[in-house]
Parts: sequence; C-alpha cells; structure tokens
Amino acid sequence: MLFSVPILGDEKDKEAIILKWKFGKDSRFEYSLSGTVSESKGGKHIESRIRGAVIVTGINDEEAVFLRRYDELRWREEGTSYYSPGDELEKFTLTYNFGSDGKVKTEISKDKLQDLLTSLMPLPSNPVRLGDVWRVGLETMGLVGSCELAKWDEKAGQRCATLILRASRVPEGEEEPDKEIETKARFDVNEGCFVSVERRIKEKGDTSREELLTLVLESSPSRPSKARLMEKMVDELRSRLALTPGDVELRKRLLNILMGMGRYEEVLKEVESAVAEKPLAEFYVIGGDSAFALGDYERALKLYEEALKRDKKSKMALLGAAKASFLLNRYKETIEYAKLSFEGGKGPYQSLYYIGAALAKLGNFDEAQEVLRRYIEKSPDFDPNKKPIIAFSKEGDVKILAEPKVSDDLSKKSRYSENELELGRQILAVVVKEESVRMKLTPEEVEKMLDYLASLYGKTTEKMISDFLSDRTQTFERLKSVLNEKIRIPEEKIEALDFKDYDVDFCTAALSFLTKTDILKRYERLKSDNPGVTSVYLSLLKLYISNPAKFEKEITSTIHILKTIEPENSFYPLIEAWLWFRLKRQKSALRRIEDSAMCNSFTTHLLEEARKRCEVLKKINYPEELIDVTAWTAGDRKLERLVKESLDATLFLAKKFLEDGEIQRAKEISLLVHRISVVIEARAESALLHCSAIGLQEAALLLLFQVAKKSNDEERSKHFEDLLSSAKERSIKLLDKYQEFLFDSEKAFTVWWITDPKKCSTFLQELFKIGERELMLREKELGGK
Repeated sequence: MLFSVPILGDEKDKEAIILKWKFGKDSRFEYSLSGTVSESKGGKHIESRIRGAVIVTGINDEEAVFLRRYDELRWREEGTSYYSPGDELEKFTLTYNFGSDGKVKTEISKDKLQDLLTSLMPLPSNPVRLGDVWRVGLETMGLVGSCELAKWDEKAGQRCATLILRASRVPEGEEEPDKEIETKARFDVNEGCFVSVERRIKEKGDTSREELLTLVLESSPSRPSKARLMEKMVDELRSRLALTPGDVELRKRLLNILMGMGRYEEVLKEVESAVAEKPLAEFYVIGGDSAFALGDYERALKLYEEALKRDKKSKMALLGAAKASFLLNRYKETIEYAKLSFEGGKGPYQSLYYIGAALAKLGNFDEAQEVLRRYIEKSPDFDPNKKPIIAFSKEGDVKILAEPKVSDDLSKKSRYSENELELGRQILAVVVKEESVRMKLTPEEVEKMLDYLASLYGKTTEKMISDFLSDRTQTFERLKSVLNEKIRIPEEKIEALDFKDYDVDFCTAALSFLTKTDILKRYERLKSDNPGVTSVYLSLLKLYISNPAKFEKEITSTIHILKTIEPENSFYPLIEAWLWFRLKRQKSALRRIEDSAMCNSFTTHLLEEARKRCEVLKKINYPEELIDVTAWTAGDRKLERLVKESLDATLFLAKKFLEDGEIQRAKEISLLVHRISVVIEARAESALLHCSAIGLQEAALLLLFQVAKKSNDEERSKHFEDLLSSAKERSIKLLDKYQEFLFDSEKAFTVWWITDPKKCSTFLQELFKIGERELMLREKELGGK
C-alpha cells in the first residue's frame, strides 16, 4: 500500500493546499505519452521508442477510469530496426479505476502499475505547503523515497505545484541501490490534474536499463482538444435536432461535421433520418459521398440517382454518379453523367477527367487525350504552361505526368527540403502550440523561426534539426529551457521596485507576475491600504475563486464590494451565481441571475489590466519585442469561463423546468439569459464572451420558441422562430470570423514577433487600443451591435 506522510516543512505562514484530482461525470483528461528505453545485456544494446496516449475519464466526483494505449513501439537492435504491429500494441493497453487521491481501486497485478499518474506519482494525503517533503513507498517497484513540493507557479490561468519524487531500492546486504527513480511533475490545482510528468528510471545489474517517459496534458474539461470540441458540437447538434428534427440548416451542419470527421457510417444513418423528414437532393448527395468513401459504389450511385430525381441539374449529384459509374465499369453512363455535370462548359472540372478516363476505357484514345488536356487546363493542381504527358495502358488506364502548380510562397527557394521543413514544424511546437497554426506556416516563416530558435539553442539550424532527429525529447526539453529563459519574467526585478512610488493599479499588475506563496496576503495588505480599488478586488477574486468551498465568505464579500463600486456591471452577479451553482444552491444562484439581468453594463477590465502589465514590464526593462505579447497573454482569464458556465447552468435549469411542465418558469429564466447575453454581446471586451453571448442568445431563443409551442401561442412562436433564425445566421457567420481572429492572435503571440515584428507590433497596438471584440468586428466588417 502507498503511504504519504509529511516528514519536513513546518512553515505555518504558508498556505496549505490539498492536491486532489477534480473529476466529474464524463470529464476527460487526455495526455500524449512518449518515451525512450535503453537496455544493455551481455554486450547487446537495444533502444526502444514509445508513442501513445493516456486518457482519464471521470465516473463521478471521486473516481475515474485510467486508460493507457500505445500507438507506436519501435526498437533498434544490432543495427536493425523493428516495430510492433497494431495487434501486438493492443497487448500493452491498460485500464483500471482510481480515486481523486490518485490511489488505484481496481485489483490488478503489481507489475502492470507503471503509469506515472497514479501508482508511481502518489498525491499527498494531507495538505502541503511549499518546501514540504513527505515519505513515499512505491510497492509496485519495491522502492522507497520522498517527494517534495518544490515550486509554485501561476501563469495563464494555471496554478501549478511542481513535485519532485526521488526513490531507490537497495538489495539486502548491499550499500548501493540497484534501481533509482526520479519523477518531476506539475499538478494544476485549479484544473485538478497533472499538467506534465517526466520520469527517469535507472537500473543496474546483469541488465542495465535506463528509461525516460513523458506525459503532457493535451486536453482537459476547460481546454478541450479540437476532436473533443467536435464531439461536443455533434452532441449539441443532435440534441437540438431532437427538439427540431425538421431544421434543415442544423441537419446540414451535423452532416458536414461528421463527414469532416470521416464518420461515414453515421452520416448514412443521419441521411436516412434527414430524408424521412425532408427528402432534399443535398441530403442524398451527402449520403452518396459517404457511401463512395466507404467503397460501396452501388449504394452511392443509388443515392446520387435519388438526388437527381429531386434536382436533375445538381452538378454534385451528376459528378458523384459519374464517379460511381466509372468504378462500377459502366463507362457509357459515366460519360453521360459527366457531360451533364459540365454542360455549357460550366461545372466541376473533375467531370472532364471522368469523361476522358471513360473514353480511354472504351478505346477512344484520341478523344480521351483531347478531353484530358482540357481537364489539366482547368485543374488548379497543374501548371497549364508546362506541357503535360498523357499516356494510356493496354487496359485503358490513364497516366498523367504534369507539372504541379506551385504557389508563390512555395516557389521561393527554400534552404531546407520538404522533410526538413516538416521536422521544423514539429520543432516549432515548443513555441507554437496550435497545430493548425504550425501547419499553415509558410516555408519562409518556418525558416525564420528555426533560425531564431537555433540562435537560442547555441548551434546552427541544421545541427539543431540533426539533434532533434537523434533525440527528440532531449532537444525539445533543451529548447523549452532556453526559450523559457528568454521569456522569463524576472520576478527579482519586480520585487526590487519600491511600490510606494506607484499607483495601486500598477502595484496590482506587478503582483500578478509574482509566483510567491504569500501573494494572497500581499494582495490583502494592498486592499487594506487602498480600499475601494477595483483592480485589487478583482485580483483577490481570481485567487479566492480557485477554492470556492474554502473562500466562500471572502468571495461573496469581495463581490459585494465590487457591486458597490460598479452597481451596473452584470459581471459580478454572474460570478456570484457561478459560486452558488458550484455549491449547489440553486435558488441563490437564480437570484443573482435576476440581479445580473437588471444591469445595463458589462466589463471584465481586460484591457485596463493588460495596459497596466505593459507599464510594469517596461519599468523592469523586459525585452521590448516581448512586452505587448507577454502583457496580453499573462492575464488570468478564468473568470470569463465562469460567466459562460453560469449562464449555461441557468439555461440547463430552464430546460429542466420546461421538461417538468413548469412552462412559465422556463420562459422567465430563458428571458433573463437572453437579456443578459444581449448586454454581454454589446459590452464585453473579450472576443470569446462576445461570441459566447450570441450562442447563448440562440440557445435562449430556442427555449422560448419551444415554450411558445407548448403554450400553443402561434403568434409568439412565429416571433421567436424569426428571431432564432436570425440568431443562427449571426452565430454561423461569427464562428468563422472568431476562428480567423483566434488564428491571427495566435500568430501574433507565437510567430509574428519572430518572423515579422512590424506586423506583430501593428496588430498588438490595435489590440491594446480598441480591445479584442472591436478589433475582431472591425477586421471582419461585421459591424457589431
């Protein structure tokens, strides 16, 4: 049994924290797993590389399911490389249940508990402070040692404890250990999970073995992965379709998302439901495309033909029918369909390929040659100025050798090969976390960023890439280290400032950069010396809210003061509503929602806080090119998330009332949410909250529409249906614009400050001048409300 007893650390003035997983029903934490194992025995040396994933899924507040899988296992022995096939990898899959204290609950053999998150990284059973050390025993490996809370750091909404575990095993009668383990882990107290874990194991004896395994959090309930977001979107669309099955636009969105995810079987089932409601040609075309993707060409052709019964001029249905007919060896039908889809010289250019390919199969090579040349001229993939070669096999198969069309960016001469650029994009993950941004970087941008990282790394770019090929983990860690040193905020310089010389807002911003354990006390002293200053109370609220059960009184008193200072700001009652929802006090929460609906303003002071952080960074001579980037990204924005959670919880209650037949109550609550979200849309500085507000309006209007339907109020039903249609249209338009704004922001914060400082400066100057929402709306010409 694991034990965890504090043996050092009696500093009573430090805040004691309980490190505990925060599960919830269906909550999900996803980790990437990578590692290397080096083993030597009898003159033989084997090196292995592992890549996989760990997924933790909550069952309830106290228990979760642990799942580990390997996606790749390669090893090299005596100069020969090997890899495990998929069915072999399945043998390494491991699953069991564990509690929020990190202790395993499922009976399982000791030799399999090697997972980094539970049995080999036990959480302390008692509250701990910075500097505390407690004894640990790792029975599964026969090790004993200690674990230390070595560091606290707070950044970008995370409050992380760095834990360092060291343990060893000394055989009986020996003085030196034959097995040693060292693990460094970061645990986010706010999120209630490990952010990263790195473990090294060394074994000596007949077989010497060295292992390095790393886990990195990729997705969590508050930071879901793109795949998880897509899943949630699918679930939400299905829920909404269950209420309004005849909504064509909703159905199209669902089908297109499922198609994009490659879930063709599900698309076909959804198409069956869709055409049962409204047998539109578009639905049949999507069904045909899915059947085609699955290789069921007979079924695909039937679906395309059904589409043509409803719209005989549908270009996509005609092209689909041509493709399916071709693969069913029905070449005359292929030509008929393809000619109709390209009638009048207008239509999808791929139609020309199928006409030419079908003609070739029928032996009409001269005519096929002519049609295929037209196809190459129309195709955006080929350079029409370069003479193509078109050849046919004896069986009539088409062979085209044509020069691909190269974009201006790609046509610029690059110092690196395509493979090197691909490796470069992987290296850039140390700076650019978003894969979608990395994949869209031009070769020129990749080159500039690699050169910059190489200058920090201390070697040439080519040598850095070579190091990465040899040992990805070590190179990546070294790059992280030198980059972190470059962007590190020198807290010692902030501490050296004489706070008496500056205004209270400056002092508040300065304290936000510090990671000291006494930061809460320092804010409280600042509050005592300067009562009634909004920035101080907001900073305290962000600290208190991380532990609502412990700081309930402090949170409510702080919000009360903020409401006194800004009585018309609906932000504060919404945060208090979140607190009562979290503590399961529904009536109190709804009273605060009612208070929020009475307010006519909304601000989180996002822009003011960022500007003050700029002043602090300038005062301590922080690198000029990083001041604006760091000042904006260093803000703690968890309260924004709580605003949306509060209104989501309110809408959930409205749905429950509607389901239980309390129609009037459902109507009242839905109207409150709609009223609040209109104010947020108009006033919020945050782009996220602005977009969320429009989505909340759509959800509230849907409920009001359903209320009117249940009440048999046709006039109100039509009124809300019109409003809902308008809200949907705005929501769809804004989603694309918001994604584009996020992309630009991510590039400014991670790419442009290296590759194009002038462009970065222009973007950030505008951001600090007018804020996120205004910049997004002005850039995209949406106008706003």
